[in-house]
Amino acid sequence: MKCSNCGVENLEGALFCKSCGNKFTKEEQKVETKKTSVLQEMDTYLSETSKMIDLLYEKFEEVKKEFHSKSDINANELLALRNKKEQLEKENKMLKEQTVIQNNRIEELKKQLQSGVTCSKCGKYFKEKVIFCSECGTKLG
Repeated sequence: MKCSNCGVENLEGALFCKSCGNKFTKEEQKVETKKTSVLQEMDTYLSETSKMIDLLYEKFEEVKKEFHSKSDINANELLALRNKKEQLEKENKMLKEQTVIQNNRIEELKKQLQSGVTCSKCGKYFKEKVIFCSECGTKLG
């Protein structure tokens, strides 16, 4: 949590600044909680993407083992393996598209953390820079 008085970074949940002794307000703690939830959402997206990639890799390895274990492959088995390969390629394409979507969402969440302004009085978050809070009328920045 960054001190609004001196700018020093403090541990999350701190009640007072370790550098200047400034007492943190409930609003400052709310902002820190929002940042934490956004970061947790980003971690969730990354974890889901990683799990999907691991599953695809496992399926690929199964098909590869099955293919290499057969020395006398008949036409039906070869066709089945080709169908599995095509299915895996479709799943891979879908996973790549989902990964792009999730990465875009992560970038969007990062931008939310880096841009905009939060009212120090009421905690309302604005995506764009504003001069006065529309909730409580406090002058911002």
